[in-house]
Order: sequence, then C-alpha cells, then structure tokens
Amino acid sequence: MRCAEKQDIHSIYQLEAEAFADHGYPHFFFRQAYDCWSQNLFVAKKGTDNLGFILSVPALNTASRDGWILSLAVSKLARGQGVAKSLLNHVIEKSKDHYDRLLLTVDPENQAALTLYQSVGFQVIAEELDYFGEGEARLQMAYLL
Repeated sequence: MRCAEKQDIHSIYQLEAEAFADHGYPHFFFRQAYDCWSQNLFVAKKGTDNLGFILSVPALNTASRDGWILSLAVSKLARGQGVAKSLLNHVIEKSKDHYDRLLLTVDPENQAALTLYQSVGFQVIAEELDYFGEGEARLQMAYLL
C-alpha cells in the first residue's frame, strides 16, 4: 500500500471504469485528484499490478471535520482477497488525525459493498432516493473516528 504516483493514474482510471462503468469518474478527474489530493490517493500493488485504489478528500462545505471516500475500486481478479478492506483500514488510520468522521455513499443494492463497509465500522446515516438523478438511490454511511 502506498500513495499513488503519476504513472498509476491510467490504471486507477481503468479500475474505476471496470467497477463503476457509466457512474465512474472520468480519466481527467484522477489526474486532477492526483494534483489536489495525492496524499489521499492510495494504491494496493502486487508487483507492477495495481490491485485497487482508494481516494479520500476533506469536505469543504461543512463546519465539522469530515472526510469523504470518493472512490474505492478493486480489480475483478483481486476481489475477495481483502484488498478493499486493507485500503479502507489504511484510510481510516490515516484519517484519525484529520477528521472526526469519514463519509461515503453506496448503492443500496450493492450488498457486497455494504457488507464490506459495515465490517470495518461504517453505519448507514441517511438514504437519498434520487442521489444521482431519478431512481439512482444511494445510502450515506459514516465512520466515526
């Protein structure tokens, strides 16, 4: 596990596209995320292969000290091996000195993701039925640091 480097951006985007298809962030977003938040963009590597990544950022529109996990994706070949849990735990540890809680959103029908997030201590705090537009529901989850 390490901070992403510029040469990781394309593989990060590929993982994002594989995991989220039309709901994923575009390639240019990850280039800008690297420039703005490189200290919060982590990759899990095996040799030269990027197994997964996680991006967390500070919330700017709140009086509280919240951080957001904007994206977490793991290669299909590496799923079920604890990569996502390791990435989450890494961000949780790194966030303890900076935030009071971490937030994220998840599709309520994505049972694997819900189970993962709950297993590390995230709890559902809200549901928004049209989060990404009509019929695009998301649960908001929080982890208290």
